[in-house]
Amino acid sequence: MKIDLGQVSQKAMRRLAIAFALVAVIPIISCSTVSHMIVNETKTNKNSAANHKNVPPPESLIEAGEYAENIYDQAKANDWTRAQARLDQLREAVAKLPAEAKGNPDAPQLSSTIPALQKAVGQKDQQTAMKEANQITLMVANMSAPYKTVLPVEISKLDYLGRELEIWAVANDSAKLQQTTQMLRQTWNGIRPSVEAHGGVAEAKKFDELVAEAERAKSSSDYERVAKRLLDEVDNLEKLFEK
Repeated sequence: MKIDLGQVSQKAMRRLAIAFALVAVIPIISCSTVSHMIVNETKTNKNSAANHKNVPPPESLIEAGEYAENIYDQAKANDWTRAQARLDQLREAVAKLPAEAKGNPDAPQLSSTIPALQKAVGQKDQQTAMKEANQITLMVANMSAPYKTVLPVEISKLDYLGRELEIWAVANDSAKLQQTTQMLRQTWNGIRPSVEAHGGVAEAKKFDELVAEAERAKSSSDYERVAKRLLDEVDNLEKLFEK
């Protein structure tokens, strides 16, 4: 169709320019969704809900994160009775999220992940239950970013990434392990200065060594060993910020 630009208003021309720009951009959008969630989502949430930065996260959001982590641990231990009980509590917590939390970009994905987790727990599918529960911990971390949290969101993401190493080591998925290790390095580099500023010089040095060990890992068993020690050390990082 031929467009007579002389007859098109400036407003219409601006709309056309935007439409053509979108068409050009869409094909080059990356499909690395999880990487985007970890690296960029905190900044997005801060910009979109900066007015919440002086208030703590809603209690229901905090509970959702705790319940998801509990389900991960219980699925790992094949404790399906407790996993189901925690899943029921998780669903209740998500249902009670306030409007501003439900308006977060991660909220729809959080709601859509719960049925998948429910199915995995019902079928006692350990690997899938652990994976879905861990994804929920990441979504909750992203949704907590606009609020005043005790722990930096990046610390929660280090915890998430340690569990991801466990998951993909068991699955023997070398591509996922390498991708997770790259995100671990990037997340750690971002929070390391804050760890040192909170008196964690020794802790930072130890975590440096663990990240480097993950980067040197060659086999699934190598990743599995470092993942356990890394998760233990994240607990020590948390203590620095809880003082």
